[in-house]
Amino acid sequence: DQAEMLADHYVNALEYAGATGDDQRDLFERAGTAMRNAGDRAAALAAYPTAVRFYEAALALSPDDPQLLLRLGRVRFSADS
Repeated sequence: DQAEMLADHYVNALEYAGATGDDQRDLFERAGTAMRNAGDRAAALAAYPTAVRFYEAALALSPDDPQLLLRLGRVRFSADS
């Protein structure tokens, strides 16, 4: 899936930037968006554990985003149902 692949590439980019000491700020927003999109795609396919993983990763980059928190709560609820 393209959304998961893009999210994975951004995770790698953040790790490489951190390892080399490069500024990561410009990657945070794009990585968070990619993680959210991958979570949305996984949730649409009822792949709830995968969606949880992507939403949690997006929240780690944007902890004050209430929409991400809501999406995470919904997929956790769906996974338990």
